[in-house]
Amino acid sequence: MNQKTYKDEVEEKLAKSLTAQTPELIPYLPYLLMDIWDLGSSPEDMRTLIEEHLPSPHKLHLIDMGCAKGAAPVYLARAFGCHVKGIDIIPEFIEAAVKHAEANGVGDLCEFVVGDINEAVLIERNYDIAILDAIMDVLGTPAETIRMIRHVIKESGYLLINDAYKFHPEDQNQKDSGTEAKTTGSKYSSPKMSLDEIPEFPPEVLEAPYLTYAEWLALFRAEGLEVVATIVTEGQALFSFNDAQKELIRVRAEELKALHPEKQALFDEFIRAQGIKQAAPDMPLQGITWLVRKIQFMPSRYR
Repeated sequence: MNQKTYKDEVEEKLAKSLTAQTPELIPYLPYLLMDIWDLGSSPEDMRTLIEEHLPSPHKLHLIDMGCAKGAAPVYLARAFGCHVKGIDIIPEFIEAAVKHAEANGVGDLCEFVVGDINEAVLIERNYDIAILDAIMDVLGTPAETIRMIRHVIKESGYLLINDAYKFHPEDQNQKDSGTEAKTTGSKYSSPKMSLDEIPEFPPEVLEAPYLTYAEWLALFRAEGLEVVATIVTEGQALFSFNDAQKELIRVRAEELKALHPEKQALFDEFIRAQGIKQAAPDMPLQGITWLVRKIQFMPSRYR
């Protein structure tokens, strides 16, 4: 019986984060996605959260863990004049990110590095903001991810996390009746809870791969973090491609099938997977971008 190596596990998580069903597709992902720059959530949402809640954004130093082609780093560097470092394991993505930064006049503000964020998270430190944009379980469960990434930021630093929570009917009622909910187009901010209002959960509940909204809040509190603001986008759950992007991918997949007819089933499965709306079809998930602040020092167990 073959045991998975660390490399096998990283490749499986990487493939899943880019909606691929198997690591066998990884060598072809740069070609399949060559026409798409923005592989993640809306950089405009990140800008809104930073603009509304952080002073002097031009002085910030940010790091994007799993930056793909650098859409968020380039956008934020242009918007604020801040310094942003991006790390991604796919060399072609980093090459594209460097070119985009230079083309947008922020090559001196952006640094892009090829690397495994599972390793980078152990050594990167003292950033004002760390971004986790639709990386799913590349770093592990939400609890494992938060425990590692919180040490990348300064004391009183911030995390910008694009992820999802398990959606229940009562969550819809809370959104509809919440006096603090603010609707803007298809996006709204979720009602805030004080630390005292956050319910308690057994530790094992917070180790699950998917959490409810309240469980996310409990996890943040347990790890010495406070929710500053959120943006929820209706109809989205984790990372997905829009219809125009799917057509670009389909065209590239057809080209690859002509070049590699023996891989036709592989490429067809990737195209089919783009039609699945949920990362976990049997579990409704609601996409959300969190801005959270570190309020309590905790020694890192990963050094």
